[in-house]
Amino acid sequence: MERTACFGNCPVYTLVIQCDGNFRYHGEKWVRRGDFTGKIAKGRWEKLVAAALDAGYMDLENDYDARVTDMPNVYTTVVMDGKKKTIRDYANAAPEKLQEFERLLFESLEDARWNEKGPDAVPKSGN
Repeated sequence: MERTACFGNCPVYTLVIQCDGNFRYHGEKWVRRGDFTGKIAKGRWEKLVAAALDAGYMDLENDYDARVTDMPNVYTTVVMDGKKKTIRDYANAAPEKLQEFERLLFESLEDARWNEKGPDAVPKSGN
């Protein structure tokens, strides 16, 4: 998942979660943290897989756009059965099930184990 900048103070970050639950987080702007790694809970990974399947991720369009300006893009990429697909969602124009998958991706960090000391290792909300 990658969130891009907007005209205002939208969080800009990249999050990569692997199937073993390990993640890499790179915060660039309007977030509390920069580069971190960690591990999400197994139950979170299972919810992500279920949400991707429920959304029919691999059959969705590659691009969803709204006729507005200065909003962030959210790019999600899923690798499933050896196939890789990336979807761009500009200004929350994607179907609700894809937006739910995006939310679950970010929420998976809420109870993640960060390779960092202290309670402020969790970034600001990305939505």
